[in-house]
Amino acid sequence: MKQIQNSFQFILTIALMAFLAGCASTAVNKENTLVSAGFKVITPKNATQEAKLQTLAPGRLNTVIKNGKTYYVYPDAPHNRAYVGGVQEYNYYKVLRTKQKVATSNLMEDQEDRPIAADLNWSSDSSWGGNGW
Repeated sequence: MKQIQNSFQFILTIALMAFLAGCASTAVNKENTLVSAGFKVITPKNATQEAKLQTLAPGRLNTVIKNGKTYYVYPDAPHNRAYVGGVQEYNYYKVLRTKQKVATSNLMEDQEDRPIAADLNWSSDSSWGGNGW
């Protein structure tokens, strides 16, 4: 029984680590998806451009209209750069994000369908602490 309990704790620890790693990599995944969609990585060339970069809402795409054209800008101020794309790149980015969400959703459903420890005996066995735990 102790081996089953240790296995369960190990599985739980791995799942928690995977969750935390997923949270940390969200920004990186978004940036990779932007590049895959055709966004260009732009580094400010002067103080005025750096100041504009700092004014953009962090962690999200900002719509900027310049000379009558619409651009979508994802600021990465800590790395002093921005991801910039037009309407076509933005539309492709939305398609890629939708595909990622569907894939993630399917993965989560697959994991929910699998029993973690279907053979556990939830009786009042004393090795579980006398009252089921």
